Amino acid sequence: MTDTENAVTVAPEQPVALPAGATDATCAADLADFLHVPVLRCAIERSNESWKAVVEVGSILDVEKALQANGKLLYGAKMTVQALDSATAKRDQSRDARGQAYRNLYVLNLPLDVTTEQLKEMFSAHGTVTHCVILAMLDAQARRRGFVDMEDAESAARAVQALHGYTWHGYPMDVSYALVQRGNGPVQNDEELAESTAIEVTINPVILIDEEDVHELILKYAKPVRVAYPTGRHNGRPVNVRVEMATAEEAKRVYYALLSHSINGEPLPVRRVI
Repeated sequence: MTDTENAVTVAPEQPVALPAGATDATCAADLADFLHVPVLRCAIERSNESWKAVVEVGSILDVEKALQANGKLLYGAKMTVQALDSATAKRDQSRDARGQAYRNLYVLNLPLDVTTEQLKEMFSAHGTVTHCVILAMLDAQARRRGFVDMEDAESAARAVQALHGYTWHGYPMDVSYALVQRGNGPVQNDEELAESTAIEVTINPVILIDEEDVHELILKYAKPVRVAYPTGRHNGRPVNVRVEMATAEEAKRVYYALLSHSINGEPLPVRRVI
């Protein structure tokens, strides 16, 4: 079990024996209560004077929660709780991904006369802006909107705190973290988006473009690895085309480029997917 990615070790700071009659099963139950996370498996390593438990949990988030028990008492002794090396690496990757996901901002109700440069300048007061775009198309309530990517999650948080509700040229702005969609599921923030290399383009049947046309459209901004255009008859229904890019940065670049794109006056809905 020591090769699992989601595991912690628990051991007393000073040598102390397990309670009399303790078994792996009873220890697993005690450790679940102690760590405040579900325990999937538990292996107890016993020595003459002390013991150590290797505890497998359900996710890297459970690893992070379990680590909060470090230094607390179990069986009357202070415990040392540590992540296994593989779990530590995955935990750091998870934090990096969340940092990436939570630096992308959605700005709603922008003044109709401001430019992308003006929007970038406003957000730059709170940190470095790495990307900024104002969409050409208004939303269903005729509101102007855009996206701003900050350099890190901290500057994004400062921008949200300072600018959400701020009235600019008579327009109270709505600033929030950008929302993404997983497949056809509910809209949500998702740390995995930071590493996603895919986008999905919805083709309205009145547009009349095929797989080659989609490939050529994407090629203006980056070279797609694969364009998955559904085969067969579509009976006049919209078609969802999945496009795989080589990197997450390319996927983001194409996504932003297509947000304001239209064909023959028809919008081209696009979203990032996992």
